[in-house]
Amino acid sequence: MIIAEKIIEKIYSEKDNHTNVSIFLGSVVAYLSYILTSNIYISSLTLIGTFSITKVFSKAIVDYLVKKNAKEQKDISYSDIEKTVINTFVSHGTCFIKLSAVRNGIFGKDSEGLDSLVSRGVIQFDDRSLGEGPSGFYLNEDEYKFFLSSK
Repeated sequence: MIIAEKIIEKIYSEKDNHTNVSIFLGSVVAYLSYILTSNIYISSLTLIGTFSITKVFSKAIVDYLVKKNAKEQKDISYSDIEKTVINTFVSHGTCFIKLSAVRNGIFGKDSEGLDSLVSRGVIQFDDRSLGEGPSGFYLNEDEYKFFLSSK
């Protein structure tokens, strides 16, 4: 009896939504299989198969919904000026823009968006004034990929 209580407690304390969905659907299909066939072995195999298949599909669906929600939250967190600055990086196809291009006005009137993103740590300034290469601004690679995939 103690083992059964531990199993039930484990099932109800599960934090993965896809596991809960898989257990429920697997149990329902196995129960229906047992009603139709009256064979415990077939219903056991049905439970195992249904659980496995539904766990894969429900995990994919839950992960998709979580990513979609995260994208919406991330997209909301930027102002229009900041989005314009990030889209400038994306439209040029790079995470790096030279300081000379910024001085020539590549961002136009959106330089305050650049300042805002630098203060938030999304864009970093790389000073290579000692001849190691051009100085410029680096956009965080994760943000670049996010905005590139949303186009």
